[in-house]
Amino acid sequence: MGYPHDRPRPHNSFRVRRDRLDRSRLLIVDQLEELFTAYEFDRERMEFLVALESLCAAGQADPTNVVIAIQADFYARCLDYPVVLSTLAEHSYLLGPMSRDELTRAMTRPAGLAGCTPAESLP
Repeated sequence: MGYPHDRPRPHNSFRVRRDRLDRSRLLIVDQLEELFTAYEFDRERMEFLVALESLCAAGQADPTNVVIAIQADFYARCLDYPVVLSTLAEHSYLLGPMSRDELTRAMTRPAGLAGCTPAESLP
């Protein structure tokens, strides 16, 4: 079974308009594990990774800085892809789970800045 037809493919929904970007860019790819759960074919994974790599190629005049977030249980699967392997080997930052206090702040501070009051039932 391929990618679900009711949702756009992530790499098809991501478009870069270079004429609208500043010289300094940051792209955050959260939940990279979906690369392994949403795609059936390795070719599709490679297309996405090659596109991502081309955005941050060192030879470009204005490369994009890319931050990826992936669940620890998918980390080993990334090692099968040379571009991801070399990036993880040179630029990894392992982040453990948040403490209860950190989790509470992560939920309540943005809500407070937006003028909202979080429900009392939050941790």
